Amino acid sequence: MGKLKFLPILFAAVLAMVSFASCSDDDDEGGRASAIKGEDLLFCDYVEYLDGEEVDRGSAQGFITYLLDDGTVELGRTYGRLYSAATWTVNGNAIIVTFYDGSGPCATERYEIEKVYDFGGVVLRLYLDDKGMHYRRISCEIDSDKYDNAEIPDWWYEEW
Repeated sequence: MGKLKFLPILFAAVLAMVSFASCSDDDDEGGRASAIKGEDLLFCDYVEYLDGEEVDRGSAQGFITYLLDDGTVELGRTYGRLYSAATWTVNGNAIIVTFYDGSGPCATERYEIEKVYDFGGVVLRLYLDDKGMHYRRISCEIDSDKYDNAEIPDWWYEEW
């Protein structure tokens, strides 16, 4: 009978852990997107993967340079020749970039927000095929005063 007294306490403890874990996951999803909304986002470098193997790496600034806090996009050299303008929005846990030519919207790209770090680093993922086997991981920096004094860890520079 003495062991049964602790059963409700154990059950309550397990229930609390499950509830805490699910809230934590929900906060993480919202936290990634909310950390980017209203901020400028500077695209830095990318690593491209095909079937889990690294196939290319380089500067992401040839594609998109900045996502500006007003919803506009500063296009890099490559897109500058193809599109006249672009805009961006956050939709759930993704950034949607819409490209325009002289006649209106003509293309979109969806960047999944993979990780936002407390020093202002961001990792996005852009799938280059429908199967998810060809993609780019893109490092970005949130260009905000709140990260001016943040200490960027050495591993960040080593990875990118």
